[in-house]
Amino acid sequence: MSIENEIKEALMRHAEDVEPRTESWGEVEGKVRSVHQRRIATTVFLVALIAAAGVMVPRLLPSGARDGLVNPATTGGTDGVATFRNELQGYQVTIPDDWHVGGFEGSVEFNPPGLPGLTVGEDTFAVESFLFYDEAYDDTSEMFGDVSFEPATLAGLNAVRSEDGVRRIVYRLDWSGRSCPTQTSCPGPQTLQFIVVGSTDDLWSRYAEMGRDIVGSLTPTGDADFPTGDVYTPRGFVPAGIVYDELTASLIRFMEARIEGAPTQVEPPAGIVVAYEVLERNEVDANSVQFEVRVEGDGTRTETVGVGPDGVRFANES
Repeated sequence: MSIENEIKEALMRHAEDVEPRTESWGEVEGKVRSVHQRRIATTVFLVALIAAAGVMVPRLLPSGARDGLVNPATTGGTDGVATFRNELQGYQVTIPDDWHVGGFEGSVEFNPPGLPGLTVGEDTFAVESFLFYDEAYDDTSEMFGDVSFEPATLAGLNAVRSEDGVRRIVYRLDWSGRSCPTQTSCPGPQTLQFIVVGSTDDLWSRYAEMGRDIVGSLTPTGDADFPTGDVYTPRGFVPAGIVYDELTASLIRFMEARIEGAPTQVEPPAGIVVAYEVLERNEVDANSVQFEVRVEGDGTRTETVGVGPDGVRFANES
């Protein structure tokens, strides 16, 4: 079944699958949502694009169905794990191979099987990441008030950490100079933030250690080996049969930049892109390859993208 059909079926199930909550989680939910409130501009832009394209993208769906721009639950890996790699923001993490990857309003979110994303407002567990520009990692007062943070080190980088006893852990890393996907220069500080959060004691006891492990596996892409097996990206998927190397990384940067609205190396085919899957990789010569990529957006189509050592060389609709 195509991603487009899955989205349509999920939308039809939306009315019976999603019920409004009458209660919130209190302080935990409020602090997590304070992050989302800072993404309103991104949300408005995304909704405008989707509306203009006539694309149906559900926002609030449970149990592995699509929550905004979402990949399906992972379906296989090595020793029960899979790789999530964010080429534009410059990091990768290891996740359990049955968790699903989602996101909304610029965030990336990892959820255990069968649990909804944070935007649904129902009981759940999540590991959420978000990249802040022009914000120092140790400046926490605006978002977290008087919550106490302590110095920490994560992936060999300076960080601060808070575990406040209400089923929430916050990590904030100094990510300055490591990611600049939509700007020509990044003179200010950057902060990569992870929040591990659970809405009930039971969910916290079941998944908190896994959440800590996901954050603990963080590796800047410049320091990481290229992944093998299934690889999940913010809005795409590279199956295990596709070699992931610098040429594949160039393709993923190109696809993600298109979705982010960032400049690309070559003019892409016309049309909205909200998700993609790499279908084939064909070796052209010793230094260049052609990829076949299924694109979801204003309809479903296949594109051929040529990549060489200098990056993406062309992109055409197949």
